[in-house]
Amino acid sequence: MIEEWKRGIGGSRAVKTRTNRRHPLVIKTEEILRSLTPDEYGMLRARRTSCLNVRASPRSIGRALRIMNRLLRVIENNDHKVMITAGEKPRTIALIDGQQIPFSLWESSRRREQVLTKAEGMESRQHSGRSFGRWGFRPTGQLTLEIDRWGFWGVRAVWTEGKRLRLEGQLDSILEGMRQAAAKAKEIEAERIRERQAREAEEQRRLDEQRRLDEEQRRIRELGQQATNWRQSRLIKQFLDHVREKALSSGMPCDSESKLGRWLAWATEHGDKLDPTKGILTNFEPAPSVPVVSDPQSNPGVGESNNFQTQMPSKDQERTITELSSERSGTEAPLEISRDGPERKKEEWARSKRRLDRIFLYQQVWSLPVQQVAKSYGISGRGLAKTCRRLLVPVPPRGYWARVRHGYKVSRPPLPKQHHPEARYKDS
Repeated sequence: MIEEWKRGIGGSRAVKTRTNRRHPLVIKTEEILRSLTPDEYGMLRARRTSCLNVRASPRSIGRALRIMNRLLRVIENNDHKVMITAGEKPRTIALIDGQQIPFSLWESSRRREQVLTKAEGMESRQHSGRSFGRWGFRPTGQLTLEIDRWGFWGVRAVWTEGKRLRLEGQLDSILEGMRQAAAKAKEIEAERIRERQAREAEEQRRLDEQRRLDEEQRRIRELGQQATNWRQSRLIKQFLDHVREKALSSGMPCDSESKLGRWLAWATEHGDKLDPTKGILTNFEPAPSVPVVSDPQSNPGVGESNNFQTQMPSKDQERTITELSSERSGTEAPLEISRDGPERKKEEWARSKRRLDRIFLYQQVWSLPVQQVAKSYGISGRGLAKTCRRLLVPVPPRGYWARVRHGYKVSRPPLPKQHHPEARYKDS
């Protein structure tokens, strides 16, 4: 064991110390405090130097360091650590159970009224602006160890020595107080985590509610735009019906080959694009399929109707719509199917092979305008009108749908019977 003689801080005689048993932080603190001068309170204190947080008078600094050395050894012997933080104001930290417990050791002082000397009194009278401190401070020699009480409420944080109980005998109590402070710090940290999680959950709920409100406002705006488009589409269709009636009453051609017919087709397509009804219905349920009457030998009875007298269509009545619409009558032009690509050709060809039933066609042309029914078969309205004429299917007269829209009562002629359909379709 190495022994060395040193002059203790504030001591008047040499003392025998054991350097290998002193804590390195205590040795460093003693070296720093030895180079300082007492402040206005008569204390030695390193405010901005990386050393132990000790404040004591020159007479008590040696004992204060011995108490701090024993406390550091007790803390480390119980599997804890001691560290000094870096920064403008370093602090002494005990690292217990992962929690930082700051503590300090300081000496109290007693205030007393300052008595001016004769020279200070004369100078004070000569210079009225010169003032001397009224109060002075004297160290008491009583040491206090304190845990910084920022958040450790409910836990003992101050140990002060009295006449009988010195601070050296309270080291076990100090260590237990630090452990209780560490447990309290864990509780505070857990509570802060719970509060932060609650704030985050509340913020997420607020964001979800805001997104829901934004989505609701977007749907409301979309609904208003759809209503506007539907109103405009309806006005366009009514306007086109009026133009078509005026043209027909004036004898102007409205077929697909005329200039007016092409403009009406373009305007009708634009009005259909504005109408959002089809898109809305598609989002909620599948589009209704158009029933088609197939070969009666393979699937008999498909063309039967519950609202009209059931009759089995003959073989001649089931001729394809292409054959019926392409037959010439006088100066009528044959039907020309538009071809906009291979897929379009296949679709048009498939539609053209559908077979017609007079009862079903009669129901269609009296439920929807001829132009719309013709689109479902991929032909023009004129071609469908020719087909209805050949099958003896009556079609609505001019102005029929306008009267229906305005609420007028309209009559529907019955479907006539075909006694000799083969004479009707006989090739000339």
